[in-house]
Amino acid sequence: MKKIVLTSTLMALATASVASDDKHFKGKMPTTYEQAQEYLVESKAKLAAILADGNVSRVEMGEIHQLTYSLENALEFMEEEIEQIQETLERVHKGSERGTNAQVFQDAQQFLNNSDVLH
Repeated sequence: MKKIVLTSTLMALATASVASDDKHFKGKMPTTYEQAQEYLVESKAKLAAILADGNVSRVEMGEIHQLTYSLENALEFMEEEIEQIQETLERVHKGSERGTNAQVFQDAQQFLNNSDVLH
């Protein structure tokens, strides 16, 4: 009887594990750079709080795992935004070498506007 209960329990856990893979945690997905910064700060604070006592329980390990998704999403979004800003600056740089005034002016204005989020 104990073997049946144990086997049933293990099967239930295995099924739950497989089911949880279908609904894997996605983390917070930012839609703006400011939101990505907010999620980064928020998630870092939660991670620091978990680590504060020097011990990490199994439950906390799960919380850390979930936090990493929001952290990764925030950093990835920020990286993509910074790459776009760098590309615009590169257009300004190359345009300034060629002396294409109108294009440099337009790209420089775009750079200034888009890079405001970085401070």
